[in-house]
Amino acid sequence: MEVYAPYDTLDVAAVDPMREALDALEVFDEDDVHRALTPQRLVYYLKHLVEGEQEDFHLTTFPNANPRIDHMVTVPNITFWSACSHHTLPFMGTISVGYIPDELVIGLSKIPLHARAVARGFWLQEHLTHCIANDLMDALEPLGVAVQIRAQHTCQLLDVKQPPIPEMITTVLMGVFHPDSGLTGPRDEFFAAI
Repeated sequence: MEVYAPYDTLDVAAVDPMREALDALEVFDEDDVHRALTPQRLVYYLKHLVEGEQEDFHLTTFPNANPRIDHMVTVPNITFWSACSHHTLPFMGTISVGYIPDELVIGLSKIPLHARAVARGFWLQEHLTHCIANDLMDALEPLGVAVQIRAQHTCQLLDVKQPPIPEMITTVLMGVFHPDSGLTGPRDEFFAAI
């Protein structure tokens, strides 16, 4: 069977063990034209899922002046995919981000670029949510950051022992969004916006 692009550039050190694993499971027939490149496709898929084509960029910020922005900036429903740390199966959904600037604002395109780049890899959704929020707090030092992820986990959807959970929702609230701030306005505005 001819191995064509993009599978022809994959490292055989990854493809051969995948083929052996499929053979051991007795679910693989290399003579079936539909399965001949399955080991290569699985390796390619996993590499794309956890490495992807991450761009080398930084969170570009600008001074918050002329006129000063003192309201919430929200980027809702950023589509993403990631891989479950426990099962290596994909989970995908949306990431919504809100922040209230202090001295800095961020280039709008950088929020979805950063969120998607960070999501590539093996994650627990809870940790991914915290990571994105922490990165934005560190880069912007805003008055507050809110991040919510809504995702479907194929590892859970495929579990025949329990009914499927349609989606998992994780939320991280920092600064003026956090309940300990004593302010409900920013938090309510974020949830209404997303």
